[in-house]
Amino acid sequence: MPPKSKKPKTILEDLEWTGSQDNDGSDDGQQAYLELFMKIEADKAKKKRQQELQLLTTSRKNLDSCLVEGAKSMNEVYFNLQHEIKGMLTEYAEIDDSIRKLWVALMEEQKTYVALCEAQDGEFDKIREERDEGHDSALRSMKSACQEQSRAIEHISGPFP
Repeated sequence: MPPKSKKPKTILEDLEWTGSQDNDGSDDGQQAYLELFMKIEADKAKKKRQQELQLLTTSRKNLDSCLVEGAKSMNEVYFNLQHEIKGMLTEYAEIDDSIRKLWVALMEEQKTYVALCEAQDGEFDKIREERDEGHDSALRSMKSACQEQSRAIEHISGPFP
């Protein structure tokens, strides 16, 4: 079997052992060791508290620094976004204005086109009337030519049965 490992001794146990080796039997030696031990333990606790406090202070400073940097970064991103949005809105307004100008120009052209169509419609009405009058005149002339032809044929050949 492997040998059993010894449990490490604490400072107090070590001090008690050395104190028990004193042959003079005085409690003063033990008291001095105990006071020394208490002082060492108090110093350790004080040092530990100081280290914890220093760690907390350092951690707090790091956290505050991170928060400040994060806030700066967020503000920078916010202002950049605001600038971009403002630029986009300006560009949108310019494009909207140009589209509106095109619509106004289109409406003006439509008005011109409507006026031109109305004028042409009036001209077409005049041409239609002239054509109709010419057609009517041609039909009347044709009718009268047919009637004259019928009379000439009747005169030459006599009435038709």
